[in-house]
Amino acid sequence: MALTHFFCAASILLSSLLVIASAADYGYEPKPDTVKPETSYVPAPKPKPTYDTPNSGHYQPKASYPGYGYGKKSDLPKPKPDFKYNPKPNVGLPKVTIPKIPNHGYHYIPLPHHLPKPKLSHGKPGYEPESLLPICVEGLILCKSGSNYIPVEGAKVRIACTGVDKNGNEATHFSCLTDAADAHGYYFKTLFPSGGLGHNLKLKECKAYLENSPMETCKIPTDVNNGINGALLSSYHVLGNKNIKLYSMRTFFYTSETTPTSTTPPGGASTEYQAINCRKHSAVLTDFGGVGDGKTPNTKAFKAAIAELSQYASDGGAQLIVPPGRWLTGSFNLSSHFTLFLHKDAVLLASQDEAEWPAFPPLPSYGVGRDEHAGRFSSLIFGTHLTDVVVTGNNGTIDGQGAVWWDKFHQKKLKLTRPYLIEFLYSDQVQISNLTLINSPSWNVHPTYCSNVLIQWLTILAPVDSPNTDGINPDSSSNVRIEDSFVVSGDDCIAVKSGWDEYGIKFGRPTQHLVIRRFTCISPDSATIALGSEMSGGIQDVRAEDITALGTQSGVRIKTAVGRGAYVKDIFVRRMTLKTMKYAFWMTGSYGSHPDTGYDPKALPEIKRISYKDIVAENVTYSARLEGIENDPFTGICISNVNISLTQKPMELQWNCTDIQGVSSKVNSSAMLCVAGEKY
Repeated sequence: MALTHFFCAASILLSSLLVIASAADYGYEPKPDTVKPETSYVPAPKPKPTYDTPNSGHYQPKASYPGYGYGKKSDLPKPKPDFKYNPKPNVGLPKVTIPKIPNHGYHYIPLPHHLPKPKLSHGKPGYEPESLLPICVEGLILCKSGSNYIPVEGAKVRIACTGVDKNGNEATHFSCLTDAADAHGYYFKTLFPSGGLGHNLKLKECKAYLENSPMETCKIPTDVNNGINGALLSSYHVLGNKNIKLYSMRTFFYTSETTPTSTTPPGGASTEYQAINCRKHSAVLTDFGGVGDGKTPNTKAFKAAIAELSQYASDGGAQLIVPPGRWLTGSFNLSSHFTLFLHKDAVLLASQDEAEWPAFPPLPSYGVGRDEHAGRFSSLIFGTHLTDVVVTGNNGTIDGQGAVWWDKFHQKKLKLTRPYLIEFLYSDQVQISNLTLINSPSWNVHPTYCSNVLIQWLTILAPVDSPNTDGINPDSSSNVRIEDSFVVSGDDCIAVKSGWDEYGIKFGRPTQHLVIRRFTCISPDSATIALGSEMSGGIQDVRAEDITALGTQSGVRIKTAVGRGAYVKDIFVRRMTLKTMKYAFWMTGSYGSHPDTGYDPKALPEIKRISYKDIVAENVTYSARLEGIENDPFTGICISNVNISLTQKPMELQWNCTDIQGVSSKVNSSAMLCVAGEKY
């Protein structure tokens, strides 16, 4: 091990020489103003896909239909009836089989501790477990700004690896972050033996992905040298008498350049966001054997279609169209530069067979599963490390068939945490729009560790007594916009999250730069918008406006507790209409659920700069319940221009405030504020 540490140290000390010596490869020199680097990246030409000519019973949209691209929901025309399909039959319950250990496929997954180790008595001849020879990775991360190339100090790269057992079967997936790049944009990471593969496993492959850029003016990743789709660690040189394998990666690039486009949502003003292009290639699910009878499993058809279309990621992208019918399916994964489009008469039916749902370990920022600590099931529509991925349609439907899962939850028969409907991890440029989601087993939409997310024109419906059927939960994600959507839920309509206690603190990824507007919620036992309670990575810069809540427990609620740590700050809420509410304002510092006993009781959350303005609340039982934490008060709470009218049987104590500091202005309530005067 002494030699290992010596040679890793030697590699770091020689980093400046490596950067200079490989300048021609990286396209970078210390004087960016005088350099015009070029990269060798040229997308390989791909042949256009060919599909069999559909027969008379085969659905295929016409190129002239604007409903299969983008535009206002109201502009989408009905397709001409030039195809045949069976009427929607009732869905029979599929036969339940014993779940098998899944092949996780292309995911970032830590080593699942519950998976059995491979037996030594079988295997391919010549198999040897992976040696503990240290593997090190180095490279550069630059910002392309016009003709200049600037080092991105502090940026990180994620290394994702796959291990196989002695039979050659994929047995584990794991990933780690490199050290932050230095002032020259240089990063370095030792992967093994510190990470290790475990007994009787060997390394199959590793890929490097751009993870994040701390440079506010240069945060858009590019796929130059496969920075987005993953650069394979394919060749190395040995340092220090064969004690270190050093992989030198080609340069990764961020850019500050965007391509704005204008769109006009229903009823209103123009907005701008980065363009998500229409796709050059397209196919229909029936081309891959899909059967929309509500009974035939279509998981293999979805996987085959996505695998075929993913080859066009660098050639204009691809779109998979789900035609009219009832399409029973288990979990499947999308790819980059890809659109999943649901026809208005298409219904995705989530399988109730647990064998159709791969099992994953818990998210790293949570440490344990939400329902069961052991782990969780994959989401119905899933993807990780993707760029430019769209799930949309002409108001097609995704039915989670959640009743079976809710019963298992109530009867405590779950072995893993219930699946979600749509979830993306570590992805950029995500759009989810023009869909109806019903009866999710648990949460509906869950973008996690993502950036540049657009969620709009969704209708989400679940019974108001269904457990944990949150509508939209942005989690440790940045630059997220949620708008023009309607949610009826058994839990929070929107829950903003960023990790749980010590796991979220360690992961340290906040949710920030979030906009919520033109949003309607019905949830009798939960919040319209909840901030927390899992907020241990931090929540910052949230703007919510033009919000309507009907028959809902509370408006914008802050939930936290001792042990959460981190912060909720810079929250601005305006133009909110609340009708028939239990609480108009609710904050609590004692939302005390914890993942385990390992949380830090000294980790106190910081709650500050919370502003409510232009609020109208009618038929309210309890005006405000504002409860901070003893010796850790919530500060900077501002409430202005508020009109509250009470129900016929209101609570006697209307403004219950403890450990709260702030100001109020123009609050016209049927009850007094916490303390007479402008401060409380």
